Amino acid sequence: MIRPLAAAPAAVATAPSTRRLGVVIVTYNSAAVIEQLLDTLPAALSGIATHRVMVVDNNSADATPHIVARRDDVTLVRNPRNLGYAAACNVGAAHLDDDDDLLLLNADLRPEPGSIARMLAVADEHDQIAVVVPRLVDDHGGTALSQRREPTVSRAVGEAVLGRRARRFSLSSEVVADAGRYETSGPTDWATGAAMLITSGGRRRVGRWDERFFLYSEETDYCLRVADAGMLTWYEPTATMQHSGGAAHTDPRLWSLLTVNRVKLFGKRNGPAAARLFWAAAFLGEVLRLPRHPRHRAASGALLRLALSRTIPFRTVRWS
Repeated sequence: MIRPLAAAPAAVATAPSTRRLGVVIVTYNSAAVIEQLLDTLPAALSGIATHRVMVVDNNSADATPHIVARRDDVTLVRNPRNLGYAAACNVGAAHLDDDDDLLLLNADLRPEPGSIARMLAVADEHDQIAVVVPRLVDDHGGTALSQRREPTVSRAVGEAVLGRRARRFSLSSEVVADAGRYETSGPTDWATGAAMLITSGGRRRVGRWDERFFLYSEETDYCLRVADAGMLTWYEPTATMQHSGGAAHTDPRLWSLLTVNRVKLFGKRNGPAAARLFWAAAFLGEVLRLPRHPRHRAASGALLRLALSRTIPFRTVRWS
């Protein structure tokens, strides 16, 4: 649930920031996109006096480490295996000082000039802000629906039954689809994690990323823990980054992981009865769409295996 500020932050400042920033980019077979991101970063970091850029590579099998190693403006950290996104974020954060802000970026981003300084300016306005997220646009310049509401059973049921039509109502969808919300700076329950600035105060209050989320739902978990700590996730439309988007909607394996992790996240934060209802809604949504795409068949099977493993509600068991 969004907690309002006592006073909204003022208009975003453009003065040079005195904050210290660590930029962490997690890569895995990212050779096709990483150089373009690194080339756009200097302009995006303009106005930030103290910063360092680090690429944490999850044992890529392609040329990603070699591309990064050729550059003298980036530190390369190579993990011995694919640790997952959350664990790689923690590896990168461990290389920073406690007073450093942390900016996490996907490798397929292209931030606009000055965008990162604008995110830091928002964080300067109020110490209740723990996370700042930018406006994300697709490859055609359209604003991505990146803001989300807290997961609930009613929203899981709405999305299962109504699909995209559920977005018309706040009680029936996690996705914030109101165009006006993407033109206005303000708090959000959580946001998709392609780019997240975590303030030093937020890092101290919220702690490490939950590494049980190998990929997907780790940003949801973190933002909801921000709210648990009495702090805010803040959306800032004047900071814009282009994001090509992931392959979850076309890759059955990734879609299965995304779907299962949504259920695991809900189970982590809620009781057994609610967790089982959320699982049932997620399963219904996949079954209703079985003929549409192989991803739904894969996800429904993964959800069945999850139920048979008897790990719902996932609070006190070791996740596989």
